[in-house]
Amino acid sequence: MVIIRNEEVTDRAAVLQLVHDAFGQWDESDLITELYRDEDVLFGLVAEDDTGIIGHLLCERDVNRICLS
Repeated sequence: MVIIRNEEVTDRAAVLQLVHDAFGQWDESDLITELYRDEDVLFGLVAEDDTGIIGHLLCERDVNRICLS
């Protein structure tokens, strides 16, 4: 069963690895790190099953786009 929940700070390493694995490079993970550092994230959600985090959604503040991985 998959659970969708709010992203927590403790999820960050798993999210960054998931995004790296999804895109095959660190650029997108670096962008997420910058967005959090600059406090430009409105909210983040994770999809989690019994194996761990399997999906991520991030909504940026003041920008009309959502990043999915």
